[in-house]
Amino acid sequence: MASPNPVMTVVEAIKGLERLDATNWDDCVLYLDRLPSTSLKRLWLSPNTPPSTSPDYAYAEQQLVGLADQLKQWRQLEEIKIPIRKGNVFSWAADEKRSALICAPILAGSRTKRLPKMRQIHLEGPTLDVVDSVRDAAFAFQTTLEDLEARSRVRVWHPTTIEWGWRMPRLTRLTLEGEISLYFSLDALNRCPALEELTLATSMGHQHHYHRQDEPPLSPLPHLARGANPGGDLLLFIRSQEIRSIASLRNLQRLNLHGAWQVPDRVLRRIADQCLKLKELKLDHTVGTTIGGVLLGVENMLRLERLELRLDVVDLSLVRVVARKLAFLSSVQLTTLRTVD
Repeated sequence: MASPNPVMTVVEAIKGLERLDATNWDDCVLYLDRLPSTSLKRLWLSPNTPPSTSPDYAYAEQQLVGLADQLKQWRQLEEIKIPIRKGNVFSWAADEKRSALICAPILAGSRTKRLPKMRQIHLEGPTLDVVDSVRDAAFAFQTTLEDLEARSRVRVWHPTTIEWGWRMPRLTRLTLEGEISLYFSLDALNRCPALEELTLATSMGHQHHYHRQDEPPLSPLPHLARGANPGGDLLLFIRSQEIRSIASLRNLQRLNLHGAWQVPDRVLRRIADQCLKLKELKLDHTVGTTIGGVLLGVENMLRLERLELRLDVVDLSLVRVVARKLAFLSSVQLTTLRTVD
């Protein structure tokens, strides 16, 4: 049991608490079972959890392992940012959704337990646990989810796929960083008509991450592909064949691809022709794209305001042409442009 805490005393004194931003309160995880269950709409937990040397470590881990039981009680919850330790975080919600879909057509007057109207879900943890949680969350909250962000770190390599056969009509932002980006079938993007922002990164960025303070830094995927992730290169190849699905996102405004994704010039041109609302484009170490292909592509991106490129190029003289052609952009970052020997 967690020791008394003055911050928790204040939290408990607030009647009808709806939003709790605990991103700077590292000990909040120790008091999850004392948070209000009837009114809480937003729960953002700290990216830091106690290290294994802390006397609170075991209890904090116990709280995170039992997180599913807590979430099941918070029926008003709409926004959540949490570290996870198990893949069952939203299994209860997926089960309730299945029951509702089965019972509703049969019993017109049946009343199933109302699922939380979840709009924002941000998760981070071991890959397979994050994969299972994202799969359940996408299914359970398919009609309300607007912002889905998942970051994963490899623990045990296991081939699997995240895909959904249902529409996500309100999903406007999707961010997948780490190995989970390779497990996501990009063909599922065809069922996300409202998507405005898409980030796919094969390694973790520099944002806050949910990990224990005594854990080593997360490795980039190319390194993992030679060790803990023996199928990383194969998955990257498979996902790259699905990159064309990005062109189905007619409302896309921001696209960020980080890692060795295959983005041929013809695919970039297709995205330019179909994603007419695109304002920001970032290609960071993607492969298969030439600077000339970028030039032809962005000339059709009439609303583009920001372009960031980190590419290997064959002809640096084309960079000057691109710079002149892209004078209409408010921000251009051409970095790490190297000639290929």
